[in-house]
Amino acid sequence: MAAKPEPIGPRNGHELAPLNTRADGSERPHGVTIVLQGSRGSLQRDLPDEDRAAWSGKLQFFLSIIGYSVGLGNIWRFPYLCQQNGGGAFLIPFMIMLILEGIPLFLIEMAIGQKMRLGSLGVWNTIHPWLGGIGISSCMVTLFVALYYNVIITWVFFYLFNSIRLTADQLPWSHCPQDNSTAEEECTKATATVYFWYREALDAAPSIEEPGIPRWWIVLYLLLAWIIVFFIVMKGIQSSGKLEKLLQPTVWLDAATQVFYSFGLAFGSLIAFGSYNPPNNNCVRDVLLVSVCNALTAIYASVVIFSILGFKAFTMTENCIAKQTKLLALHHIDGFMANSSSDFYYENFPKINASVLTRLNITECTIGKQLEEAAEGTGLAFIVFTQAILKLTPAPFWSVTFFLMLLSLGLGSQIGIMEGMLCTIFDIDFFKRLSKPVITGVVCAFCFLVGLIFTTGAGEYWLKMFDSFAGTVGLVVVALMEMIAVIYIYGHER
Repeated sequence: MAAKPEPIGPRNGHELAPLNTRADGSERPHGVTIVLQGSRGSLQRDLPDEDRAAWSGKLQFFLSIIGYSVGLGNIWRFPYLCQQNGGGAFLIPFMIMLILEGIPLFLIEMAIGQKMRLGSLGVWNTIHPWLGGIGISSCMVTLFVALYYNVIITWVFFYLFNSIRLTADQLPWSHCPQDNSTAEEECTKATATVYFWYREALDAAPSIEEPGIPRWWIVLYLLLAWIIVFFIVMKGIQSSGKLEKLLQPTVWLDAATQVFYSFGLAFGSLIAFGSYNPPNNNCVRDVLLVSVCNALTAIYASVVIFSILGFKAFTMTENCIAKQTKLLALHHIDGFMANSSSDFYYENFPKINASVLTRLNITECTIGKQLEEAAEGTGLAFIVFTQAILKLTPAPFWSVTFFLMLLSLGLGSQIGIMEGMLCTIFDIDFFKRLSKPVITGVVCAFCFLVGLIFTTGAGEYWLKMFDSFAGTVGLVVVALMEMIAVIYIYGHER
């Protein structure tokens, strides 16, 4: 049997008490400096500040982490990626990347923040002064994401208030304008929900080069969103089927990127949340519980969303068949009549001469074609879902319920994003002399002013650009540097 290692300390038979413990076994208060004298000099160590914020309970921490991790990406991004990358086959690379990438990074960020009780910048500066750039880079990526994420919350507010103000069993996007103008013609060619989104909500410009002036109603809702975020964050945490698809590298890249978005990795927020835990908290258990909840939420949301997409595809196919049947009957094509059935359409449409179809500029209506045109992101929430809500009774009630759900998901993630960014800012010595409400107000005001570009007619173009480039490669690079810093510089065994 191996001999018990000799304790570090004076060779008089007495062990040194832990640095945060008095001789009588009681804990020392935080924010003190302990100096140990010895023959080789003194050892000085600064313990965490006593005014460091802390979770009021385990439930508050767990719900905050779930609220941050489970966000709008689980509702619209994950189902779209599943559909685009082979359906159920996408779950294979997603689960592999979840195990190999998501959970380890999740544990690294939670554990390092919990151990050092510092924000992102403070953690990496403590490991090595040259690594402070990781925290700064993470803060910059978080800023870009926070800018456009709150715009989505702004659009949710717009639809929410448009759902509340109506008392009748209809919603403003349930019908086209009845004024016999170009607006009615444009709405008829598309659908009422599409028209309401692009013309009433966004007043979309034809291109990003012609944005126009900010739309005043979107500016007001954006201001409301940032005011709410400010008051919440101001006080801190106490207030708040084709398997060949697997051979394509883009499928694995999509799965890896989705894991970053789904867990909120490399934003610095998990480090900030972990820093509010006591150092002896069982973070491994927390990481596993949150990971399971996050993955199950994404899969469950996909099942619900696919059923809605299937219903939409079926409805749109029936409408397409009805329109084409009338058009073919009007031109007396192959015995088509205005009241011909869907079975007659499917049986006789393939027999029509290709030149006739080219002249009429039509293609066969199929459910598969409608599913391939499924919307992503804002289109999924504000077009597909709003159209499905119209089939429910009473529609305003279900609309309010749906957008309240989106609002709670969006605010939970946005607060976590802001907390990670602000915690990094507070680690900078220059800002430590300022109070948190002041810095929070300045950051929110700056984000609101920059966010005015999203309130113009080109707002959706800018949002798609930010979503595509702001948090993809940057997050991967930050996460890679975090792993290198923890494993090779700090030491994974520690």
